Amino acid sequence: MERLYIRDEIKQAAFKCDKNFSCLSGERKDLCKVLSCFDCDVHFVLNQSKTPCPFQSKINERTFCDCPIRIELYRKHKI
Repeated sequence: MERLYIRDEIKQAAFKCDKNFSCLSGERKDLCKVLSCFDCDVHFVLNQSKTPCPFQSKINERTFCDCPIRIELYRKHKI
């Protein structure tokens, strides 16, 4: 699988990432699946890795993701 390019300013905004940007490796094994989105800014996801993520929170039993990289991957690549 190919490595994905994300602009540096988006990576810098994701400074809380504790997975060393593994979602950009091309393997995507712990990339959360987007279940739905609203206006391409609000993303509800299924946490694939089942480990805590600093970018996720719960809203009415649904997991909300505000990771700048995850949002850009969905916007740009529909991944």
